[in-house]
Amino acid sequence: MNWINLNIATLSSSEFVGSDPEQRATWLCLLAYCCLQENGGRIAECREWKDRRWQQLVRVTAKEASDTCELWQWDGNDIVVMFYPLEKEREIKQKRETAKTNGSSGGRPRKNQREAIPETDSGSSANPPETNVGFSAKPTTVESAKAEENRKERNRREGEEARDRVPPPSPPSKPIVVDLPAETSAERGTLYPLDRITAQLAAVWPSAPQHMTGAEMHALHGSLRVLNEFTAEDWLSCEAFVQAPSRVRGGPLWPRSRSEFVSNAGEAIEKVRTWWKNGGGRSWWASKKPSNPAAPPRTSEGEPAPTGDFSSKQEARDYFQELKNAKP
Repeated sequence: MNWINLNIATLSSSEFVGSDPEQRATWLCLLAYCCLQENGGRIAECREWKDRRWQQLVRVTAKEASDTCELWQWDGNDIVVMFYPLEKEREIKQKRETAKTNGSSGGRPRKNQREAIPETDSGSSANPPETNVGFSAKPTTVESAKAEENRKERNRREGEEARDRVPPPSPPSKPIVVDLPAETSAERGTLYPLDRITAQLAAVWPSAPQHMTGAEMHALHGSLRVLNEFTAEDWLSCEAFVQAPSRVRGGPLWPRSRSEFVSNAGEAIEKVRTWWKNGGGRSWWASKKPSNPAAPPRTSEGEPAPTGDFSSKQEARDYFQELKNAKP
């Protein structure tokens, strides 16, 4: 047996309650060994077993097994374990024998062969005495044809009822139009929100692949409502945040990629806004991107000055002398 069939009332019996914990544990190991062996709750000729054998087979020591209590007793050289499920053992052996018999005869017998025909008190068959024959195990050809016809009729009615329950097709829904703020309508032009946001993301993450993956598009649709509320300054601050070095951001870059940005748009913009307003982001960007860049320097003759550095004054004189000679 692979299971210990133990009645819960056994744990409330006087034998179990009156034993100490060590004796209860020993009894459980003895009971488990007996169930595995299916020996009827008796371990035969075990008094001479060595301690190692007790520990290997039964998981108890020879000293623990040699004691006697109300949960097990010694009968000569045998141990008799109390509360062994003897009836369950007989039941399992019977089922095992039945399965073996059925297997040798080609499988489980049919139901009409297993069930005997009930008999009356007089010992005659329950069928009418005029016929005294068993009922047919299979329906006749006429009955089978009638049952098949009824089944087809029932399926036809169910199909008609299912078609009646199908609602009529709904008219095509109108496209969803997002009302954009008046101050940003001119900037957004004719782009739909998804196209505009995709273009803004490309500006913030220029090194990202041009086409988004399926996972990115799924995350983008989930954050579309948040991203649609970004102002022009929000997008500018995001671009500055990505380009700023770690010392200016105050830590490593997060979100680290476009995919991570669209997946955490709400949390990301709060972090960027805080850095932009209170962390020096706006001032750093202003110093990096001047509003009126200075004109390139020119020479006294109006020519653009060289952009490189000269290694010596003589090299600078030679450069300007070549420019002067080149004039017509």
